[in-house]
Amino acid sequence: MPLPGGRLDSDALRGAIAADRAAGATPALLVGSAGTVNTGASDPLDALAEVAAAERLWFHVDGGYGACGVLDPALAARYRGTSPWWGWSTRR
Repeated sequence: MPLPGGRLDSDALRGAIAADRAAGATPALLVGSAGTVNTGASDPLDALAEVAAAERLWFHVDGGYGACGVLDPALAARYRGTSPWWGWSTRR
């Protein structure tokens, strides 16, 4: 899966899901990152939420590194799309 700038590309993701289905697979889960440890990159969560809804996938956001940013008004826009998630993880 292409990761331009360390982020999932939603268009490439749609193509991969279509290819998986054409090959007989049944995609079930989409995991987005709300900040990676190595680069701090966050996936376009709003776009991934749209893909998950359109494709009827469980949408999980890994927020172990950057999820607390949703509480900071200066950073909160980076976390758009997190309201329709069905799972969220953090680390203690």
